Amino acid sequence: MTRFARAAGLAAIFLASGAHAQAASSSGMQEGKRIYAGIFTGAVAPDHQGLLGRNQAGVLRDIAIDYGSPAMVGVNLGVIAADGGFGRARFELELSHWQADVSALSLNDVDRVVLDGSESSVAAGFINARYDSPRIFGLMRLSLGAGFGIAGVDNEIEYLVANAAATNGQAHIAIPGTEVTYAYQLMAGVEFELSRRLSLVGDVRRLQIGDYQAERYILNTPGIGAGTNGTLDSILDADWSATTFTAGLRYSF
Repeated sequence: MTRFARAAGLAAIFLASGAHAQAASSSGMQEGKRIYAGIFTGAVAPDHQGLLGRNQAGVLRDIAIDYGSPAMVGVNLGVIAADGGFGRARFELELSHWQADVSALSLNDVDRVVLDGSESSVAAGFINARYDSPRIFGLMRLSLGAGFGIAGVDNEIEYLVANAAATNGQAHIAIPGTEVTYAYQLMAGVEFELSRRLSLVGDVRRLQIGDYQAERYILNTPGIGAGTNGTLDSILDADWSATTFTAGLRYSF
């Protein structure tokens, strides 16, 4: 009799759970959608890349690089790991790309002439963990998250430095090449559900690129893309971070 009562109780719980899930589905809620994909774009708040070091003679090389109107694009693919009254937990894979022209450069606090075509870009991949709040007003959620991954920083930068011994009194300097390092980001955002499957999302992200180095060359043959065609002057420690504001769409399968 006891076994029968237990079995009946478990069956009742199972049927009640199934009825609740069916009701949720029929009411248009998204809890049953476990996999999603998204695309986003946005602007990078004014920020700079800092390079610091000394040449072999011990002369300081303190470089600040500013960018004009940088923008980023990205995609993500994720899964809802848990969903309940407490809110929602998600994990996702994200790929993003950022690129911008160099608008200004200073060496030891003195502005230098930047040559046309100088630019930097960052390609990054992250694994993100995110928490979404329960629904607010039935159609909006707030979210917090963090991600860790790798980033490739590519510099193609040339500028001029006054040098009486150089041709036309100007030495051509290049900071070329690509470095790969770790990266991490913190995120805060909002989601508006447009339909059962489609959502409009917005995020504020703080991105930090890990330790890497950049090489500074005095060129023999000037020109963007000349690379290392010159004399290695110094190897500089780099610091790069940015705040981004993004908006995009997310589709649940």
